[in-house]
Amino acid sequence: MIVLHSKVVRGGTLPAPYLDMYGEADKGLKRGNPLYLDQAKYEELNRMWLRNEVPIKIARLYDPDVPFAMNWHEL
Repeated sequence: MIVLHSKVVRGGTLPAPYLDMYGEADKGLKRGNPLYLDQAKYEELNRMWLRNEVPIKIARLYDPDVPFAMNWHEL
């Protein structure tokens, strides 16, 4: 899991850019299959970082009508 945060109270999570041989993410590592870096997902994450789009991505993860606050330093 990738944790995104902007300032102290805004944040969100994205799935890690690792997939098994069937192209599926293993959330929580419950299946135990080897995972491999998906280059396309990694490049998308890298572009988001380089273009300073993390706050935009966080804003798009949540409905603007629902207030959301969390202490990200406690994760």
